[in-house]
Parts: sequence; structure tokens; C-alpha cells
Amino acid sequence: MNKSTQQVIPMLYLTLVTYFFTTTVSAQTESNEWQIKLGAAVLSSDQPWKGAKQQTAIAPYITATKGNWSFGIDNLVTYHHNFFSNLSIDIGLGLRTNAFNSKASIFSKTSDNMVFQGYNTPELEIANINKIHWGWMSVSYTNDISNNSNSDTASLSFALPLYKNNQGVKVKADFSAYWYSTDFVNYYYGIDSEAVNEVFSRTFYQTENAINFQLSLSTIYPINRKWAVVNLISYTKIDDNIFNSPLIAQKDQMDVMLALTYSF
Repeated sequence: MNKSTQQVIPMLYLTLVTYFFTTTVSAQTESNEWQIKLGAAVLSSDQPWKGAKQQTAIAPYITATKGNWSFGIDNLVTYHHNFFSNLSIDIGLGLRTNAFNSKASIFSKTSDNMVFQGYNTPELEIANINKIHWGWMSVSYTNDISNNSNSDTASLSFALPLYKNNQGVKVKADFSAYWYSTDFVNYYYGIDSEAVNEVFSRTFYQTENAINFQLSLSTIYPINRKWAVVNLISYTKIDDNIFNSPLIAQKDQMDVMLALTYSF
């Protein structure tokens, strides 16, 4: 049993840093030459797990693109195709890092809550990712292909451009709804009969599907053609079916990121 640590690479790092790179790739003309982007981000996350403190970490980021293909840390491999100027699809494979004490964690602080004493962290999952972008709306669907949870997720997002100037500065707000299947919620937040330990207040908990809502504000500030600063603030409202888990202490989550990126 691994020592209980705070949650894994946060959703902030997985979805919002990726946002900057993937939107950049989407806007580029397809090229057979490799395009590499490197970055480092300071991440702060107020995780909902019981006993979890505010977490801050510095994490690297790298993505490589060639033609329609891109490779990275979270989205392992993605194929991007434009049908029209405002309609495109992404198909690929990525990691799910929703579990407490995931092997992919960038945080090292421990939780002091007894509910995690003897708790076995769910296995890291690989998921098939499918996403459609239509104008400022995007729809995604993922399913586990690692035979762990055999679960599905889906999301619907709307983007609202707030500001843009000739120097490339962009400010954008996003509103997203994330649907998690019953199998997903029970795999990451449920307590089955084997995990029950009432001495540590880890009572049996199985529930149904859940929907989280998220509002985020992102800013991209190019320093020059190669360097850029990216800032993102994200607020997530957690569904009651997740909040009622013996592992969860709060109904919302706040994440902040500040990143410096370099392209070549």
C-alpha cells in the first residue's frame, strides 16, 4: 500500500494547459516538420479530498506536433482533423488521473485524515478520447480501455472570447459540464465492500452518475514569437453524488495556473 498523498496531476494541468497547446495546433497550417513546445507551470489546487491541504507544485510540460498528430504527457497521442474552418475532431488516447494518490501525482503532501488509512488507490487508467470542436462549442466522450473501471465520461463546453489585440493577447472564459458514468463515480469515489473499514470512517458507498460544472478564465500573453505566458483560474462545482462520498470534504474546487512556454 502506497502512502496516502494528495491527488494526482490536477484537472487544471490535464485540461487547461493542454487547451493552450491544442488551440495553437488547431490554428496552424498542417506541417510535416516537427513543432515542439516546452513549458513549466506553477500549479495551485484546492482539492476536495478529506484532510487535503492547499497544494502547490511546479510541473514541466512538453508537446510535439507533426502534421495532424500530436504527442504529450496527458493526451498521449492525438489525431486532429479539420473538416471546415470552424469544425474539427480530435481522436486519441489519454490518462485519467482523477484518483486520490494516483501514480501520476505531482504533489507529495500527505492527507492526515484517517479515512485514507489502508485505502487502496484505483489503478491509473488509459482512455480513448473523442472530441468535436464546432465554433466555440466542443463535445467530448471518453471510455476506459484498460479494463479497470470500464466507465465513460462526456463533456459539453462553451467558450466566450472576452478580449484579443494585435499583439496576440487573448482572454477567454469557458463554461463546461462534465458527465461521469455510474461506473466512473464508484471507481474513483465509491467504497465497495472490500474497502470498507468503519474504524477509519470508511463506510460502504455506491452511487449513480454525476455532473460537475466548471467555469474558467484563461489569458495568453505572447512575449515574442517563441515565448508566452499563460494564466488560468478555474472553479468547479462538485455533484452531490461525489460530495457524499466518505472520501470527499467539500463541494467545490479552485485551481490556479501560471505557465511559461517556449515554442520551436
